[in-house]
Amino acid sequence: MGKNVQIKSAFSANPVGRADGTCFIISNDATLSIGNNVGISNTLFYIKTSLTIEDNVLIGGGCQIYDSDFHSLDYEERIHKGDRAKKTAPILIREGAFLGMDVLVLKGVTIGKRSIVAARSVVAKSIPDNEIWGGNPAKFIRKIEN
Repeated sequence: MGKNVQIKSAFSANPVGRADGTCFIISNDATLSIGNNVGISNTLFYIKTSLTIEDNVLIGGGCQIYDSDFHSLDYEERIHKGDRAKKTAPILIREGAFLGMDVLVLKGVTIGKRSIVAARSVVAKSIPDNEIWGGNPAKFIRKIEN
């Protein structure tokens, strides 16, 4: 955990996250790294492998970040074989990224430096640096000109 990390976890701290608090569910063999000057509001983190949040990232209220599928996509595996073939993949949120409220980030995604993800988007594939993405699934909207 870096310096100056602010985690808001109540309706009174950030009403856009509604009554959901911040929750970290981290497997014993998983890793979580949070850089400096990171702001997190009412977010659910489920980490089976790895989540890295670099410096100066903002994560809006009600976001959910999952590096696991939770269940196998194969019916036989899921129902008859104990559902052990769940896929997981690390997530990387690069320096200066901003996730709007209620963003869902799925396994294996990298969100690029200074990129912005619009509210209520579902991020299922990686986003390059300096771009705005939004929607379900999230799609490119435009470049950010500095």
